[in-house]
Amino acid sequence: MKKTLLFTFAFILTLGSLHAQAKDFLNEKQKDTTLELLNNLCGDTWCEGDFEYEFDQIDCSKRKKNCTIELNVLIFGEYCYPNKPSEFKVYKKISWLCRIPELKNVRDILVKENKRTYLSQKFINEVDECIGYASEPFWPIYGGDNYPRVGCD
Repeated sequence: MKKTLLFTFAFILTLGSLHAQAKDFLNEKQKDTTLELLNNLCGDTWCEGDFEYEFDQIDCSKRKKNCTIELNVLIFGEYCYPNKPSEFKVYKKISWLCRIPELKNVRDILVKENKRTYLSQKFINEVDECIGYASEPFWPIYGGDNYPRVGCD
């Protein structure tokens, strides 16, 4: 009885694992590559503005034909100290989800050319649009010269 129950439990876990893998069209290495490329691209694009972004996780659904990206919007502030130069560092970190539509397979996200892997332009454009939505609510409060000043006169 114990063996049958144990076997049944192991079988259910295996099916659940296979089902979870079948739902996501990116494997772990492709997810890591996508996040690394997004975070590297950030320094040359979005992160040169008033906010910075950290891309933490991506999950893609075969069934829904979309991907969800978890990211953080980083708002910097000026910190002033007595007898020391001021410095800019993270003042607030806000979690955000981006849902990128119409992605059916890995080629909609990652493109290989000359033995190198790049993000597809379509994917970059969709992420760019989502980042605009992510930072829009904070722009009137923290954008431009409205950055927080802590300990500064």
